[in-house]
Amino acid sequence: AVDHGIIEKNPCQVRGGSIASTGKKVEPPTDAELAVILSSIDKRYKALAVLACGAGLRWGENTELRAKDVVVERDEAGEVDCVRISVSRQVVYTKKDGRHVGKVKAAASVRTVAVYGDDARIIAEQARGKIGNALLTTNHDGTGWLPQTSFWRHWHKAVVAAGRPDLPFHGLRHFAGTRYAQTGATLKETMDRLGHSSVKAAMRYQASGNRDDELARRMAAVGNFSKLDQAREMAQQQQAAAQLARAELAAQQGSLLLQAMLSSPSPAALLAGVRGALALCRSSSRP
Repeated sequence: AVDHGIIEKNPCQVRGGSIASTGKKVEPPTDAELAVILSSIDKRYKALAVLACGAGLRWGENTELRAKDVVVERDEAGEVDCVRISVSRQVVYTKKDGRHVGKVKAAASVRTVAVYGDDARIIAEQARGKIGNALLTTNHDGTGWLPQTSFWRHWHKAVVAAGRPDLPFHGLRHFAGTRYAQTGATLKETMDRLGHSSVKAAMRYQASGNRDDELARRMAAVGNFSKLDQAREMAQQQQAAAQLARAELAAQQGSLLLQAMLSSPSPAALLAGVRGALALCRSSSRP
């Protein structure tokens, strides 16, 4: 009615009604749990998991990703340096139409995500040999999109191995948001990477993780003056011991030089001996 100009304002607006939430808190995996998940999951779906935990892709975005959406950048040695992922579509499922390609969740969800390191190499390997519209991850016979129902048993096996049977696949996206924020990214940068259009939605993904422990360790390292004093005292002791060792070595060399002078008491030998003794004194006195 609003679109057709019949009324000026929708009388049925509900604040927050457009934001879907299950009300259930998702706890992202720890680094150790994620390592077990990635090592336990079927190798066909490892890149799928990496795209979620490393790039923060949603399930629908992930399963619609095609070879044309992935750009692999290599360093001078030809090794994979970075993978840039273009996100502009997702798989949508409705009872009426089944699975089909649709627009991403919001305009902010159209984005390009950069991935580096081991994650980039895993994604690049998954894309290797695929061109154009070829899907990066397919169903079991390679004819279409991967259904969540088919993937679930592989996912369940991996999360059970990690001791996290409660973890949904979407929890990997929470991990991506949390880890990106912990690197020092601003809220706006995190929103851009995850494709969020609202601050409230982005905040749900920024779990505290182990950030407090990390900051506490940094604070202790800066503020623990007794340990700093101990470190300085130890360094001074090590420096004094090194100087003493040099002095002892110089004394031994001086003794040998004196014996050589006495065995050849010529003026030239004596002059050379004096010069050598002075040089030893200077070297042994250096800090």
